[in-house]
This record gives sequence, structure tokens and C-alpha cells, in this order.
Amino acid sequence: MVRALAKLPFAPVTLDVSSMESVDGISAVITQVEISCSKYLMNELASTRLPLLHGEDRGLQPDSIQSTLRLRPYLRNVTIPAHRKALFRFLCADHYLAVEQYRRVPRRNGDKIPVDQRPCRYGDACTESEVHALFLCNGIDKLVDRRTVFMDRIKAMVPSHTPEFIRDNPILCIHFYLEHKELAPILAKFVYDIMVIFPGPERSKGPKGGKKRARKT
Repeated sequence: MVRALAKLPFAPVTLDVSSMESVDGISAVITQVEISCSKYLMNELASTRLPLLHGEDRGLQPDSIQSTLRLRPYLRNVTIPAHRKALFRFLCADHYLAVEQYRRVPRRNGDKIPVDQRPCRYGDACTESEVHALFLCNGIDKLVDRRTVFMDRIKAMVPSHTPEFIRDNPILCIHFYLEHKELAPILAKFVYDIMVIFPGPERSKGPKGGKKRARKT
């Protein structure tokens, strides 16, 4: 156990074996392990590829496992499975936006493609990012129309959240909506639309029924 705790990533725990002889000592070790786990999660969430999950933006406390592992309200409040799945994938960068897809495909010489060279497919923006797709891209009418509907619904419930305010404070707004019982489903529906408008490469489909077509001889 001493070795295992010492090898915990990011925040190792030093164990004094004698502390395990009392209930208080065991509780203290458990607390240290929880704090180590929480700090590790906060460090992972700080990744540049997860801009919508940074702990600081969400008010998470790095020393509190109850804060970092708390069940997020949107997982309960978004009741349509397809919308909840789309929202979860979007937050975790499991999408087909260029900012993520070009991260996975290096150049021929092995170099990474810089973030500012992962352009939007519908316009001239240098980066097709989550915030760009949600609030900034005007390169396709369907997206502009869906965004207008989304922002109108938000403003009807929170008048201070005008389109200008949302564009100026995108991360703050996203997390506000995620924590709100009525606004989270509205955001999830819009994210679902975004995932449809920014699709990945289509998978090749075989003949119906899964049977190969017989060749003519």
C-alpha cells in the first residue's frame, strides 16, 4: 500500500504505516487519497483539448472530491437521451469539429497541426472550435437559424443574456446553462443540432440486408 499510494499520479500520498493503527489515522489516509484523486481530475480537466470542462470555469474545488465527482445537474435535467448524449460528447471533445480532428492527425513529418490552422469548414475562421461553432460561425444558413432560435429562447428566460452578452462570455454562459434546470435542455438541443450540422465523414454502407451483391457473369 505504501508503494501504491506513493505512485499515485500528480499528487502522491506518503503513508505512515503507524497511522493505520487507529480509526482517525485511517480516515486521514482516506481523505488524503480523495484529495489526490480530486487534484488529478482537476489537472486532467485543465487540458487544452477540454476548454468547456476546465475546473476553474466551473467553480470546482481541487481539494474536494465531492466537488469534482458531483453528479452534474444536466445529466438529470436533459431528459432526451439523444440530446444528453450529444451534450456529453460535445463537452468531452468527442466531436467532429476541426479543432479536435486535426489534433488527431499530424502532418506528414509528424508535427502537430497548430490550433490556429484547423479552419472552419463553412467560413474563413482559422479555428473551428466549440465556441466558434456554437456562437460565432455564420457560414451556413441552417446554423444561423438554429442559433437564432436558441438565443431567442435563452433571452426569453434570462433577458440579460442577449446575443452580444453570450458571444462576449461564452464559457460563463455555457456553464450557467448547464447548471440551470430549464436552460440545460435548451442548450442540449442546440448542441445536438451543432453535431448534425458539423458531421464527420460518412461511413461506407453496403447493400441493404448486409448481403453482398452477386456479380453478373
